[in-house]
Amino acid sequence: MSGMEIALAVLLLVVGALLKWFFDWVKDRPGVRRQAREDRKSDTAAAQSELGDLAVAFRRPAGPTQEQLENLSERLSKVEADAPEKVQPWLVAVVGRVDSYGADRCSASDVSKAVETAREKIRLFRDEG
Repeated sequence: MSGMEIALAVLLLVVGALLKWFFDWVKDRPGVRRQAREDRKSDTAAAQSELGDLAVAFRRPAGPTQEQLENLSERLSKVEADAPEKVQPWLVAVVGRVDSYGADRCSASDVSKAVETAREKIRLFRDEG
């Protein structure tokens, strides 16, 4: 074998190795995206649960009592602190609505709308990427 043939063989091996690495990397990308989605879902599970409890409380004909409001607001504030940064503004908005409702500054429908908006934004966040 001449030097040119050896160089060509080495070049083909390198190109083949690079192509294999690239195709393996591309093939694994859906797994990475899927894992990221699962992580976002687990990171927001507590927030979705608390928002669900809040929605149920406001669907009742009598609405939540003052004690229930304080409890729900406190629980949601704790969840908000642990939530991903992109979700926190929506949870803060809901906590603000709950506190305003407790002080008679907004209606139950305002709280329900904030809850549904937050739940939808969390669903969109979970499906990102």
